[in-house]
Amino acid sequence: MTEKRVSKGTGVFAGVLILGAIATVFLIQNFGHTGASATWPAIVIAMGVSLALAGYLELGLGVTGVFIIWLLANLRIIPEVGRSWPFFLLVVAIMVIIGFLRARSSRTSAS
Repeated sequence: MTEKRVSKGTGVFAGVLILGAIATVFLIQNFGHTGASATWPAIVIAMGVSLALAGYLELGLGVTGVFIIWLLANLRIIPEVGRSWPFFLLVVAIMVIIGFLRARSSRTSAS
């Protein structure tokens, strides 16, 4: 099994991004009308973006997409998750397409 190497810059950026998301969630709770119980998916979204930047593109995009939908449902921008579940299927479809295109691209570049 090959091990992915993550540069220090990417690790620092990921840490700052996650800390910023945590700070944002609690600032919104302290100064806004929405609590951390509704905005907590923003922290997981930051983790998903960090995964994508670290080289785990499909996993990062999948985590980010799922929790963006969850956050939008919590903020009542879209209907609750029970009614918005088809969006999750779209996220999976997009991940499959991206994975297929990346695999195809790496196969043609290796030839």
